[in-house]
Amino acid sequence: MDLFGVPTIGFDLLYAFVIVRLDRRDLVWINVTTNPTAEWIARQITEAFPWDEAPHYLIRDCDRIYGSVVTRRLRAMGIRDSPPHRLHPGKMALLNG
Repeated sequence: MDLFGVPTIGFDLLYAFVIVRLDRRDLVWINVTTNPTAEWIARQITEAFPWDEAPHYLIRDCDRIYGSVVTRRLRAMGIRDSPPHRLHPGKMALLNG
C-alpha cells in the first residue's frame, strides 16, 4: 500500500494510492485524488477488499496521512498493518556502512 505524488503536465499535483499483492505481483487497487485524507484512504481500502477477500496483513509506509482512521478501518476488517520501524539516524549510518 503506497501513496505518492504525481505531477501533471499543467504542474498540478495528483496523489496516487496503490495497493499491490506482493505474492502474485498483482495490482489490486489504484485511485487518484487531488486532496488525500485519512477518510479517503480508509474508503479506498474498504472498496479494494470486500470483507471476505481482505488480506491478513498490509505493509505500508509511515506517512502521517494514514493516521488512526486508517488503522481502525484495517483492524475492523481483520487486517494487521505493518509499518516499517523508524530507525535513529545514527543507526541508519551503521546500516548503510
